[in-house]
Amino acid sequence: MIDDGMLQVDVGGQHEAYERASAECDEVVDYGAAAAPLSETEIRWLYDENVQAFDCLVAEGFTPEEPVSFAVFLADYQEGRPPWTPFLTAESNAPIMTQKCQEPSINLEE
Repeated sequence: MIDDGMLQVDVGGQHEAYERASAECDEVVDYGAAAAPLSETEIRWLYDENVQAFDCLVAEGFTPEEPVSFAVFLADYQEGRPPWTPFLTAESNAPIMTQKCQEPSINLEE
């Protein structure tokens, strides 16, 4: 990484091969898919995972914000508001960090 935060890759004498491989990869990968809105099924999965994380956090002694209904979670997501997460404390809205209870990621959905 260089000073302006940009990633710089040192490929030695293989710059042309790197550029070709990068261009080929760009043709195959749909970068827009990562930015596409989640389906209602995916949002439901994310909500359910967050509820499970809430239960885990409570069992670990944390006091996360209580779950909202799925209807509220869905509306918040669809209207561009940050949806509920159990990884903020109810008292101070401070982030909860723990390795035991993992924050769900739609990229990990199976």
